[in-house]
Amino acid sequence: MRKSLYLFIPLMFFCCEKDKVDIDIRDQYLGIWNFQKSYSYNGLNGLYSGNYNFTGTILAGELENELIIPISGSPHTTSTIKLTVDNDGALFNFEENFSEDYIIDSVVTYFIGIDSIYLYYNLYVPNGMMTEELSGKKIQ
Repeated sequence: MRKSLYLFIPLMFFCCEKDKVDIDIRDQYLGIWNFQKSYSYNGLNGLYSGNYNFTGTILAGELENELIIPISGSPHTTSTIKLTVDNDGALFNFEENFSEDYIIDSVVTYFIGIDSIYLYYNLYVPNGMMTEELSGKKIQ
């Protein structure tokens, strides 16, 4: 009886597999955000710069860990960028959002916790340069 008990106890651990829970790391970032944007464009037509606030929604993309992040909104043309997020909140694949006509000079993109985001990029565009800086705070 004692030998069969020793065999039975280890079998219980092998037979009982814990339920695996798949956590989508994007879920914590999805929702409505308030953004503040500063921009500067300079080229053949002159220098344009400004600041404005807009509300936008961060959505899940089609690819694994892909987020669709608004980078401009009303009163300007609404546009988004697709970035991949890792477990630490770092954002990647910025360059995949632009054509070969854009030369990326510098990029800084990351989440600060689960409720703040920061994006900065400086691009050389045909006949000029474009710098944009966004910060955002999750509201819902």
